[in-house]
Amino acid sequence: MKPENAIEVEHLSKVYYVAATAEARSRRAQMLHNVASPVKRLRSALAGQAAFGAEVPLKALDDISFEVGKGQIVGLIGSNGSGKSTLLKVLSRITTPTSGQAQIRGTLGSLLEVGTGFHPELTGRENIYMNGAVLGMDAREINRLYDRIIEFSGVGAFIDTPVKRYSSGMKVRLGFSVAAFFQSDVLLVDEVLSVGDAEFQKRGLGKMSQVSREGRTVIMVSHNLSAILSHCDWVIWLNKGKIMTSGDPTQVTSAYLLENTASGGTSEGEKHFTNTPADSPYPFKLIAMRTFDSDGNIRSTYLSSMPVIVEMEFELSAPIDFLRVGFELKSTDENSLFRSFHNDIAETLEYDSARRTYKLRGVISPRLLNNGTYYVDPLVAIHRGGWIVNNTRGLTVSIVYDIPNRDYMIKQRPGLIAPVLEWHTVAESEAIS
Repeated sequence: MKPENAIEVEHLSKVYYVAATAEARSRRAQMLHNVASPVKRLRSALAGQAAFGAEVPLKALDDISFEVGKGQIVGLIGSNGSGKSTLLKVLSRITTPTSGQAQIRGTLGSLLEVGTGFHPELTGRENIYMNGAVLGMDAREINRLYDRIIEFSGVGAFIDTPVKRYSSGMKVRLGFSVAAFFQSDVLLVDEVLSVGDAEFQKRGLGKMSQVSREGRTVIMVSHNLSAILSHCDWVIWLNKGKIMTSGDPTQVTSAYLLENTASGGTSEGEKHFTNTPADSPYPFKLIAMRTFDSDGNIRSTYLSSMPVIVEMEFELSAPIDFLRVGFELKSTDENSLFRSFHNDIAETLEYDSARRTYKLRGVISPRLLNNGTYYVDPLVAIHRGGWIVNNTRGLTVSIVYDIPNRDYMIKQRPGLIAPVLEWHTVAESEAIS
């Protein structure tokens, strides 16, 4: 390995063999195959191939190569099934590659799934010491870090409880804290941080930045593109086991989002609600929330030149005076950008006793939001009378640059908004004295 590198991956491939479907092979034919070919079945099983029926190869990783320098944070992005988790499992030595090699310099810490590395029958305290011992640490080293791990994880009240009784969020918090504080040279983190609450996600991302500043290397998988843009030095985009492109976070995430925008987005831009409080004194029920483009297509990924049309659908069984229906736009770390209501500009909602269902639409202007991911959360209130709908998660939208000026696109602008303003040179005759 090159002395400046922490990870080197060369021509790495991983092939799984998937059995033919039950429809493709009758039960009688399967029984005959099992009896007639026991040796072949055993050989296939040992090779990781399908035990029964036709063996269909599935390339989870397809001849990928890259290098990661010491102290870098690298983001892995891609749709579900693109090979991200398989790559981390190969790097973690959980899965062996079919061909090629992956080399890691130094000790390795990983958090790939909820509860990974924990023995469910042992307490949180016992699992901390067990993980430290696996990394070659002695009791004195573990004792030195123990209090910081407990404080960061926030599970101190349950530290002597068997881990099998922990919630998924508690397992993630303790698992991440163990992996981050024990001094492994390379840290691999899958999408598990999405299980934790927003506050812990923020602290976890901050801890990964600190780990990098200490000269340790991080590879993180995330669908939170804002986190990728904010914390990664460079990004790898995987698709069907191949590296589509890698490099600058803004350019790679923009290419990824543009690809998904062309195919209609990465997730649905619609959510139905069933949890309007049953004891609400108001004759109001929130039904659904949607985001559209200007052609009426429901979507969640938008070019920066496109307006985002937000629709609120609701039932109104009686008139409500001073009703305000709207939404709040937030960053993924829960910072509020703005709130907007349907009657901000004297718009009134006329109640019609023959009509139970209503729809209101508001428009987020193009060329306003920065490259990244945002929450659009529903808000319904009575003016000076309290909330009907608040603190409710709505939709997620992603924005990607498509501005012709490449200089604007290449560098990630700071801040949550990045409006394109109109500028012109002032002639001497226009100068204001």
